[in-house]
Amino acid sequence: MLAVEFRDRSWFSQDTVELCRSLGVTTVSVDTPIESWVVPSNEVVYLRLQGRVEWYAYEYSEEELEGLAGTIADVDPG
Repeated sequence: MLAVEFRDRSWFSQDTVELCRSLGVTTVSVDTPIESWVVPSNEVVYLRLQGRVEWYAYEYSEEELEGLAGTIADVDPG
């Protein structure tokens, strides 16, 4: 599996997801202090948890993790 994590918001679009899917590349979803972007690609959701209030040095609460799990479960892999 090849996965790509985009770091600029301009890439956070359905066009990007569709391009990656057509190339067999998994789009890395992110949860950060700036943005949360959870997308399916190639029937896989690859999610990097980078913090909510602080970058990296952040401990997710059970409630936050349950919310993310629900978001992932609701994603349609296309």
